[in-house]
Amino acid sequence: MYTSVSLSEQAERGSQAHHRGHFSFHSSSSLFHLISSLSTYEAHFLTLQLWNMSEKSNIAQLPLAALFGAGVAVLIDRFVIQRTSPSKRKSTPPHPHWKPSQAQPPPFKPKWHDIDSESLPSSVLYPLMITAVVPRPIALLSTTNSSGVGNLAPYSYFNVVAHDPPHVVIGCCTSNLRPHGKKDSLYNILDTGEFVVNIISEWFAEAANHCCGNFEYGENEMQLSGLTPLSSTKVQPPRVAESAVHLECRLVHTYEVKNSNRNDTTTTTTIVIGKVVMIHIAEDISARSPSGKIIVDSEKLLPISRLGGNTYGRTREMFDLPRPDRTATATGDGTGNTMIYTSSAT
Repeated sequence: MYTSVSLSEQAERGSQAHHRGHFSFHSSSSLFHLISSLSTYEAHFLTLQLWNMSEKSNIAQLPLAALFGAGVAVLIDRFVIQRTSPSKRKSTPPHPHWKPSQAQPPPFKPKWHDIDSESLPSSVLYPLMITAVVPRPIALLSTTNSSGVGNLAPYSYFNVVAHDPPHVVIGCCTSNLRPHGKKDSLYNILDTGEFVVNIISEWFAEAANHCCGNFEYGENEMQLSGLTPLSSTKVQPPRVAESAVHLECRLVHTYEVKNSNRNDTTTTTTIVIGKVVMIHIAEDISARSPSGKIIVDSEKLLPISRLGGNTYGRTREMFDLPRPDRTATATGDGTGNTMIYTSSAT
């Protein structure tokens, strides 16, 4: 049983005890710290339970009012104060008291939309896929053609797929705006075999998003968006100075996706695989792993992700969960403190 459920039951029992005159009230501060020990999911669930109970009894009476107020205060702290502060905070996992083999029932009814993707058109599949696979990291892709004409555009069909050596993958859908059917980024990559992935952070999200406009080939998105070019080390396309992480890449392979289910030989997407040949990390955004290796501090990076439609996501709340084959060597008592694990991979 989740802690939130048991606490809500305790709240109702406490309310009944109060009406009988057998309730010992704790301070609001204590209640705040008590609910703060819960995950955001549990605190939210408990507050909703208390609100629902208010329909059965007087919310103005203690202890129900005190618990409800503490729950609201915790949620305001997490969703407003913490998420608008310059730095993020670690929180507890969604269910910090979960034990192996313990059931984790979903919050939805077992009724499904069974969708045959092989029989649906692109106009139906696109909104479905970009809302189902979320959040997605975003590559602000810098490319140039053989004449030095540049292009800058964000891609959320992107991820890292290997580390030894590092490889990234990018999905470039076809474009009806060009006679050759290729997006400008892909056209340049096929021309020169080089590109730079710039990771997007909150502090220049609007400028990065502006780069996805339908500009004419050859227009300078870097300049139009107000971003700053920075020379690369091993490849020709420039980096974006506002980005804290740059990956200079060379083309390794492309794979053309075609919808054979419709007997159509037209390419719908070109998958680009690139080898990372140089990595740049802003010193102020870097950190060290427990074994001393240089890493990126995600709390300082403030990365954004892509959801469905025009919606982006922030990375404002994180929690640590050790793998079953790792043991905690530092604080790991479910309080949300940073955990350090013994592993040859760290």
